[in-house]
Amino acid sequence: MMPRLTAFARLRRIVPALLVCLLLLTTVAVAPLQAQTLPGLPSTGSGSADAAASDGQAEVDALIKLLEDPEGREKLIERLKAAETPATPAEGEELAAELVMPFLDGPATVIANRLDALGRDLQKAAVALSHTPDELERIGRGLANDRKREQWIELIGRLAAVVAAGFLLEWIVKALLSRPRLRLGTNPPASRWRRAARGICLLLIDLLGIAGFAGGAAAATALVRPTGDAAMIAIAVVQANIAVRAILAAGRMALRPQVRRLRPLPFSDETAAYLYIWLKRFARITVYGWFLYDVARTLGVSPPVLLVASKVFGLFVASLAAVVVLQNRREVADVIAGRRPLQFAADDVPGTEAAMADPGDGSAPLGVTPAEADVRTTDDDVPPDLAAAAADRAREVTRMGMATLRARLADVWHVLALAYVAIAAGIWLLGVDGGFTFLAQATGATILILLLDRVAVMAAERMLERLFSVSDEFILRHPGIETRVNRYLSITRTAIVGFIHVFAVLALLEVWGLGGLAWLASDAGARVVGALVKIVVFVVGAAVIWEMVDGAISRRLQSDGDRAPTTRAKTLLPMLRNVVMIILTLVVVLTVFSEIGIDIAPLLAGAGVVGLAIGFGAQTLVKDFITGAFILFEDTISVGDVVTVAGQTGAVERMTVRTIRLRDVEGVVRTVPFSAVDIVQNLTKDFSYALLDISVAYRENVGEVAEMMREVGLAMGHDPEFRDLILQPIEIFGLDRFGASDVVVRGRIMTKPGQQWGIKRAFFARIKQVFDERGIEIPFPHTTLYFGVDKDGKAPPAPIRLLGGDRPAPAANVPETPAPRIADAPPADDQDVPGDKDARRPPRIDDEAGEAGGDSQPAR
Repeated sequence: MMPRLTAFARLRRIVPALLVCLLLLTTVAVAPLQAQTLPGLPSTGSGSADAAASDGQAEVDALIKLLEDPEGREKLIERLKAAETPATPAEGEELAAELVMPFLDGPATVIANRLDALGRDLQKAAVALSHTPDELERIGRGLANDRKREQWIELIGRLAAVVAAGFLLEWIVKALLSRPRLRLGTNPPASRWRRAARGICLLLIDLLGIAGFAGGAAAATALVRPTGDAAMIAIAVVQANIAVRAILAAGRMALRPQVRRLRPLPFSDETAAYLYIWLKRFARITVYGWFLYDVARTLGVSPPVLLVASKVFGLFVASLAAVVVLQNRREVADVIAGRRPLQFAADDVPGTEAAMADPGDGSAPLGVTPAEADVRTTDDDVPPDLAAAAADRAREVTRMGMATLRARLADVWHVLALAYVAIAAGIWLLGVDGGFTFLAQATGATILILLLDRVAVMAAERMLERLFSVSDEFILRHPGIETRVNRYLSITRTAIVGFIHVFAVLALLEVWGLGGLAWLASDAGARVVGALVKIVVFVVGAAVIWEMVDGAISRRLQSDGDRAPTTRAKTLLPMLRNVVMIILTLVVVLTVFSEIGIDIAPLLAGAGVVGLAIGFGAQTLVKDFITGAFILFEDTISVGDVVTVAGQTGAVERMTVRTIRLRDVEGVVRTVPFSAVDIVQNLTKDFSYALLDISVAYRENVGEVAEMMREVGLAMGHDPEFRDLILQPIEIFGLDRFGASDVVVRGRIMTKPGQQWGIKRAFFARIKQVFDERGIEIPFPHTTLYFGVDKDGKAPPAPIRLLGGDRPAPAANVPETPAPRIADAPPADDQDVPGDKDARRPPRIDDEAGEAGGDSQPAR
């Protein structure tokens, strides 16, 4: 199972790939510029110098003979006098323009002049190529000459002897070192440093083989002693072979396509083999191509033809580089954007010695496509770590800008690489003096700046982590400090990393001649830097003020033992926090606008006009704010109170300077604007009363009922469940009013705010139990039938028919009439709804019906 690669590790492992690309491009650019010189052997340049010296001596001898001849001396004097004739004005102006214009014109003119020169060279090459048949005929005549043929055979033989001696000594050295090489290449150690040491030892063995080839070639050169063109060709062959071998040895050390665990770069086997194949191609094509160019120049090929051939050769190498870029467009884009990390061969992956076949001499197909890596790392392979995941998410949030930049760079990286290749090809094609030197220096400086940028970012992140680290004890004392630290850590990291990247970009512009750092020294750069410094100072000052205010408010709202925040504090302090945040934000925004050159006077005037328009057009809104402000400052309502405003009752959930939000007992939320509030009824301000109205029947003793109420109230005051909620003992006011069928005895209990309803329900439950135990009648609505009385005080008879039971005999003087059915009578107050099965019962006749007419008897 592979360990998950962090974003830093993935970026760090891209650097080796960049170095490999740099090596390839440097080989393309620099190899044609100069030939390698083998210590101990004469260079090709020495042969050229000897030839030039011999030609100069011949010219001196010819000049001496001309001066000794009187006739020739006279002709020479005449030519010198003709040369003293001053140039015509037109010729003088043309010469001045030719000398001065390159310094006055821009790059376009220089490029145009270079293109004209290239055109003339092509014309000369075409003329030289037109004489190719004559040259071939001359070469044929030379080969037909026995002396010339013997010279060529001798040259080839000496050259073969030099090369064969070098390869023979190299084979001997490799044979002697084969066992140590095999031992070093198998069973690599687990330690990274030991693996690096083995890699260096293998590189030294390869260099010893190359040294053996050089030594054998040098010894053969000393014995054979080739002269003239043979010596120059032999030296060129030896130097080209040594250069190619050295480049490939360095590539094998970096890529190790055959032994994975000795590979220092984070590439899979197929990727390493792919890069090694292209390195071998570039090395052999460029070095041996330059060798052929040197040999052709030595053999006297026409300079225009050589020039055109060198230009075509440079374009061919540039096209190979473009092929590499286009082949790896998607893979490199995924790595840059972070969609796919570079694959790394882990120590614990089985098959660490998986060897791949040697690519050979570079005869593989041109379009070798790098396969995806064998070892993949996914998030599923790693057990979840919540703390690490939270840190990764916070880091990703702070680096969203860099992620976007990397995504854009991934989309266009191939364009930049192709532009780089095109610039190198243009420099070679146009023959710009010092062009490759500038390109190499700028490329090296770019890589160095990028590395320093990454190192600076790493150092800054570590410094910030140590600076913002908070101990567990400090977190326990200040619970909210960790959130603040993490918030400002992300902001500070983003600011510092952004500053480092901006400075790196300016340095890159300076390196490539675009004047990045020079712009900082200009007046415009100084103004921008000054404005940035002022903005940073204002932002930091606002952050400090905000943290002071926010910390003080948080400490005030925090419950600490016996000290709890008041409801007024809970209401006003969050609003004060919002007001401070709005003010600081406005000040910072206006300051930033002022520093970046935006005139804030029209903004302030516009804000005044908007405020005036709001004052006239939104009077209700202004009334909301003013009324709400007074209610809040007077502490009439607080969050958590139960109030009645604008006919709505509920608990206060939230208050702003404009509205109040209530939630009633059924959970319904009502938002009331302060402009609609005329009367405020706060049911839970400071304390509350549980008002107790107890109804009993008229026949009950009021004093006994009051005493029972007192007993129940005092018992609740001693009950642990209620004693902390009751502030004062029960108060009995006595008989309060007479009802239709009851009398009301009133009392009250002082409770904590909002507890009156619970105390009242508990009191009612207990008093009901006491009344039931002591026979106290709790009245309920009932109806009394009154039949009236005559002048003598006699009540008229009431004809009543009894249902069920014995039926009495009818009276003698009263005619028998059918009694009304109960169902036909109007329903009484205490009867159920008609149609109910329990409703068919005789009507009740209260005893009070006979008070006015004497005895209440059944009708006779």
